[in-house]
Amino acid sequence: MRVEGARKKAARTAGLEQLLNPHTVAVIGASPKEDRIGGIILKELTRSHCLLYPVNPKYKALRGLRCYPSVLDIPERLDLAVITIPAAGVPAVLEECGRKRIPYAIVVAGGFGETGEEGKRLQDQLVEIRHRYGIRILGPNTLGVFFPEQSFDTIFVEHGDKSLAGGGGTAVISQSGSVGIEALGLASNIGFGLRTFVGLGNKCDLDELDFLRYFSEEPGTRLIAFYLENINEGRQFLEACRIISQNKPIVGLKAGRTASGASAVSSHTGRLAGMDLVVEGAFRQYGILRVQDDEELTDACRALEKCPLPKGNRVAVLSPAGGYGVICADYIETPHPFTPLEMARLLPETEQRICSVTLPFASCHNPVDITASASGEMYGQAMEAILSDPGVDILICLVFWSPPGIEDNLLDIIAQRVQQTEKPVLIFTTYGPFTDRYLLEFWKRGVVGYSSIERTVRAARFLVERRMQQKGRESNQSEVSLKKEMSLGVFVERSKRSVRRVVERWIVNLREAGQPDEYEAKELLKRLGIPVPKGIRIPSDLSEDDDSGFAVKTDVVNSGVQAGMKSLLPKRFPFPVVVKVCGATFLHKTELGGVQVGITKAELETVLADFKNRFPTASFLVEEQVKFLSPELLLGGIEDPQFGMALVLGAGGVLTEVYKDVTSRLCPITHQEAKRMLTELRIRPIFEGFRGLPFDREGLVRLITRFSELLAASEGLISQVDLNPLVCARERGWVVLDAKVVLTEKARRNS
Repeated sequence: MRVEGARKKAARTAGLEQLLNPHTVAVIGASPKEDRIGGIILKELTRSHCLLYPVNPKYKALRGLRCYPSVLDIPERLDLAVITIPAAGVPAVLEECGRKRIPYAIVVAGGFGETGEEGKRLQDQLVEIRHRYGIRILGPNTLGVFFPEQSFDTIFVEHGDKSLAGGGGTAVISQSGSVGIEALGLASNIGFGLRTFVGLGNKCDLDELDFLRYFSEEPGTRLIAFYLENINEGRQFLEACRIISQNKPIVGLKAGRTASGASAVSSHTGRLAGMDLVVEGAFRQYGILRVQDDEELTDACRALEKCPLPKGNRVAVLSPAGGYGVICADYIETPHPFTPLEMARLLPETEQRICSVTLPFASCHNPVDITASASGEMYGQAMEAILSDPGVDILICLVFWSPPGIEDNLLDIIAQRVQQTEKPVLIFTTYGPFTDRYLLEFWKRGVVGYSSIERTVRAARFLVERRMQQKGRESNQSEVSLKKEMSLGVFVERSKRSVRRVVERWIVNLREAGQPDEYEAKELLKRLGIPVPKGIRIPSDLSEDDDSGFAVKTDVVNSGVQAGMKSLLPKRFPFPVVVKVCGATFLHKTELGGVQVGITKAELETVLADFKNRFPTASFLVEEQVKFLSPELLLGGIEDPQFGMALVLGAGGVLTEVYKDVTSRLCPITHQEAKRMLTELRIRPIFEGFRGLPFDREGLVRLITRFSELLAASEGLISQVDLNPLVCARERGWVVLDAKVVLTEKARRNS
């Protein structure tokens, strides 16, 4: 395993030029028929700069090129083999490629791991050949590579190759060939700057991490976009994104948004994670600009490639139609949890300048309405006035072609102003069946436009989010030097080992192997410095010793159950109290009627007797009742199958899943990251001095980061944790009132 791991790491440090921009290429399964995959790919590659070697024992020559019966018969050294034959024959020809010492192979055929056990066995054969010869494989079940600048194209379906031929700086990595190609084909109608497209297919060898690292260093790539359904090495991938995104934006579309955590239903956190919460938080944490569909993917890329980044989030709107300007303002001012925008307030002199170059009935406040009577020259002068205003960070221009004073020269008027400013300018235009043509003409002039106001405003958010990423990174870099970061890393690792030892000892000492109850969960929190109410656990069988530290009277008989239970409480136990059913199987006690609050000393015996009757085999937890401020919070943790332990923070209580006001990060997190999480919640005003409520924000941040250390240290031991509710007590600060811990299957077996 170590040898293979080292080999793979070494291979990843090497370039992929021979795959993405090869000099000599064998097309195995080449055909004269243009309706066959081998025929289509051979035809496409004849337009490239490559030296081609068709391979097919049926033919002597194809397209004026000598055709070879096997790659072993080709005398020259080869960079790449494109294998276009059906799946069953692929292992044999890949074996020949290995013997030929060809460094890379693209396996186009489907019928492998995606089809079932037989296909998986075929795919395993490819992996075995790859290990034996060192040949790197893209696929199988892939469309391969498209590199417009070099006319290198192995894609055998229609994909807008001619409209994408102008090239650009965006590298697209797509697990699904069809999703990637259809998205690019549609985007090319209005302009898209493609550098390289890579279809990953089944990822039996080369995967997203290989190409991510390659494009991070490839000088022609200015932006990286990906579509993925699963991520092979989640944490490594994210760490790579964190580093790469410092220099190049990364836009990510992760499909299967409801799959992760769908089976984790034993806690609120598990259910919420099924919302794709972990992926959302992880992407934001590691510098990936998250998109939800293929349209957003290409829209974000178009804006990020051509537009400068804004200094802030203040947006001005210029329109020849007042109603559309109001609609645009509504989109801008719609609250957004992560990337808020605001309407810019124009200076009086800016408004006066606009009024001086437009018609008397124009509205010179933002959104600016120069009316349908405006000319192209008025449009350009109004743009100049707005862009010169220091209170404007972004300008959105709404462009219509039907007004009589607007002609096609408006394209050049706007383009000239865009080229003269360092502020981003985005265009919304619509003109029936001619909309795409005008958007493409804008793109050719270096201007980014969209066919809906919503998409235009969304593009502005992507620009602002990218600027926020950079500001956050600059802030972090100014806080600690590299030396301090290294020292902190050593400290965190030592702390992680120390916490893990505490968790391991705690698991070994559980009363019921592998199944911690609420009392035991809170004992773990106490050991790690997380506050919980004072309380004791009363066992179901009063003749046994309890580990609460209080002696149990052994002479209690059934007729004296109440007195026996009550005698467990210390004499100065604070009243009123909360009584709960306590056991590993009682994860949702409220629904079972297993919680009663406000119990006085006089009422306790009756309540305990009632609980004993309704839950005869259960233990009971008696705790002090904590006075606290609303609202209640949820602090949870879940082990994500791709990324590891994640922390979830949000509005809590019994309606957690109704509110769904939550955010997430991977563990451990820094104090700065915990503060960002608080700003992402809809209830964030309570942490910002709302009505003078005395919430201890800094104490909450410390508790969140401490809890994240527990989760990070518990990876592989704990699968889910719920601290819900977490409340701010009037005199004690933050306290966990209820806690649930679910161990992993492995930890349960070993406990």
